[in-house]
Amino acid sequence: MSITTFKVNIDAPRLIFQGDYAEIEGTINTDLTGYKVRCEIYDKYNNSVELGNTASGGGDSQISVIEGTTSTFLIKIPKDNTDSFREDSFLEIEIENAAGNVFTIYKGTLKIIEEKIEWTSPS
Repeated sequence: MSITTFKVNIDAPRLIFQGDYAEIEGTINTDLTGYKVRCEIYDKYNNSVELGNTASGGGDSQISVIEGTTSTFLIKIPKDNTDSFREDSFLEIEIENAAGNVFTIYKGTLKIIEEKIEWTSPS
């Protein structure tokens, strides 16, 4: 019998503002070479952003991965993709190995709050 145990560290901003670009960094105690890495950010009001690395059909502009004994991944939330999100939102991250085994490595909450500035230069 084999037991798979992942040690995962997620470094996310305390607050994300609607519509802003944001990054979430993670480390995991496994070599992610050839793995698919997927992330979904969603809320209870059917707002959702799905991101993936190159192996999963996304790209480095969505999730970049630095492989190694301990791998690092950087989730890049594009500007304007969270315009309609509510404050209590969720983050879920999963990985899939070459054999097709899927592991959810993180699920947690995100605070996405309303931004107020709507101008680009002072009037």
